[in-house]
Amino acid sequence: MKTYSFSVKLRAVLIVLALFIAVASLYYTNRLANQLQEREVRNLELGAEALAQTAQPYFNPHLEQYEALKSYISSRKDLPADQKATFEAALEWGITMPPGEPLAYMRRVWEQSSKTVPAIVSDESMQYISHYANVEVDSTGLSEQQIQERLRNEIQKLDGRFKPIEVNISVVGFGTLKQFIHYGESKVIGDLRWFPFVQLAFVMLFFLVGYIGLSYLRRSEQSKMWVGMAKEAAHQLGTPTTSLMGWVELMRAGEMPPETERELADELEKDIHRLERVANRFSKIGSTVQLIPTSLGSAIQGVTNYMQRRIPQQGKRQIRLEVAVPPDLQAPLAPELFEWVLENLIKNAMDAMDKDKGWIRVAATEKERNIEIEVQDNGKGMDRKTQRRVFEPGFSTKKRGWGLGLSLARRIITENHRGKIWVHTSKLGEGTTFRILLPKPKER
Repeated sequence: MKTYSFSVKLRAVLIVLALFIAVASLYYTNRLANQLQEREVRNLELGAEALAQTAQPYFNPHLEQYEALKSYISSRKDLPADQKATFEAALEWGITMPPGEPLAYMRRVWEQSSKTVPAIVSDESMQYISHYANVEVDSTGLSEQQIQERLRNEIQKLDGRFKPIEVNISVVGFGTLKQFIHYGESKVIGDLRWFPFVQLAFVMLFFLVGYIGLSYLRRSEQSKMWVGMAKEAAHQLGTPTTSLMGWVELMRAGEMPPETERELADELEKDIHRLERVANRFSKIGSTVQLIPTSLGSAIQGVTNYMQRRIPQQGKRQIRLEVAVPPDLQAPLAPELFEWVLENLIKNAMDAMDKDKGWIRVAATEKERNIEIEVQDNGKGMDRKTQRRVFEPGFSTKKRGWGLGLSLARRIITENHRGKIWVHTSKLGEGTTFRILLPKPKER
């Protein structure tokens, strides 16, 4: 339940973190885009103000010629009335049209004010568009009138977001030349506004890949744990089962002296109690256990006595178990789980023994705040890389090991006994010392 609860909390934290990154990125990017937009608009406005301030009054130099042409056309008696009316209308339009100089001057100032901002310059009625820039209009195969119509459609889009800038230029003989600059966002600002969404997509993808990876690793670790637990159960049951089979074969061999029978009965009872303890150990894994003040010497001595009788003695190879624990030393223990830790440490020490005369020493001392327990051997030792990984689930240096014993030992000590366990010292060819710290029992 704790693992599941932690997994749920971790998912919630990841979701909140992703949302925070998204909101913060969106806020900051929009703020930056608005600042850039304000700067671009200010550049356009400054250009328009400079144009209005520096433009000299213009006049139409052809007014007298226009008037002479009007008089000439009116005096012609041979022209049809409709043709004469057309010529006079054209002359009136020419007289009222502004000269090209102010528009050309306006184009030069405007082009310096905006190099990336989409903008269109039109008259007050938007019937005549003098020039445009950074506006995507496909003019292939289109007449000038069709291009102007498309630009007017673009003006409506631009004015829907931003108010056009008005520019007034005084022209002698014409009055005030009023022009409007219709503008929008530059491509850079548009891309910048989309950036937080792209960033959010990558962040979500990162969290999704990370979550899938963590889920896969968790399932893989759980699978290894179940396999390891099954093998550990077989290992725990194997020792007493093998002993029981040996006692049965001894009983079948024939009659035995009364002393041997009593000794055999005692050993059978020990193995039966051992099976009972194994069942209790597995039932307590993952559950809350109650720590009770226990004689540390009795607990350690019980484990070492049981293991001593079952240490394989082959040829010249002899392994000696030593215990150095004060008889009155007590510690808050869950005895069955603590014995499991000692058995794993002793079993590993036995497997690491590569000398004919080996020894394993279990010692305990009382410190100011803790009780210190050491399991020391003179086996082959470990290198630094192995020391760092020795408590990882699934890590083992044995060809047929499953790497669960020390992982369970650390969990039992840290979670169930609120203590610590680590490799205190280890040297290749000299041996290893595991150290356990347990809290002292509270004084009543």
